[in-house]
Amino acid sequence: MTSMWLVLIHALGLGLIVEIAANTDPSDCSTNFPGSASCDRYHDGAAFLQAMQSRSQQTLGADRVDLEILSQGAKKALRAGCDINMLNDGACIGDDVCEGCNLLGANADLPTNDQFFPNRELRCEGNRTCSQVVGAPLAFVSAGQAMVCIGDATCTDVWFISNVGAVCCSSANDGDTCSNSSFNLTVNDVLCQNDVCCDGTRVCTNSTMLEVESLLCRGLLACSDSQVILEQDLYCNATSESNPS
Repeated sequence: MTSMWLVLIHALGLGLIVEIAANTDPSDCSTNFPGSASCDRYHDGAAFLQAMQSRSQQTLGADRVDLEILSQGAKKALRAGCDINMLNDGACIGDDVCEGCNLLGANADLPTNDQFFPNRELRCEGNRTCSQVVGAPLAFVSAGQAMVCIGDATCTDVWFISNVGAVCCSSANDGDTCSNSSFNLTVNDVLCQNDVCCDGTRVCTNSTMLEVESLLCRGLLACSDSQVILEQDLYCNATSESNPS
């Protein structure tokens, strides 16, 4: 019988010791992400967490959605405001973009034009990128997709996402990414498992993370003052890989 744990995390990241399973093979899920149902057989989430964290630190490459091939509407929207085209492309890239979103009804289910984002993820990368009006949460149409937040004060005040497969938040500078946010994960047969990665100063603070299989918190005060419904493992390290200083 599966056990669920309610974890209240306070001041996480101060003098905590790494607790990564010694017998975990890093190749288990990292070679299959975004992966398929075949990697569901790997029950330990450490490898998948590492793969997610590494992926969150990458910049857009030739094999990913590039700004040059985004729709004309999305390219013109690299400015302040909430643009549905950028959200549908899964690429909110830049400072102060996809912010202040107040999408209701059918527009609150993303993407609005397909079952999946082009790269099976919604990527918010920049500073002060991706935020919502209070009371206007968003949901993924299909759960087998990841939420990736990179930058300072990204996916913050507030960013509520449900029906998401996995989440990875990281910041190399001042942090506060994924703070005052909420992620409700859903079991799926596309991603390895419902894991959350938080890497950087004050990343994932004062937040709610529900139906999480394994949680990785790295950095000063990462995940502090947050509420987590955790099914499996909590991995902690006081040193951030995104911001090791």
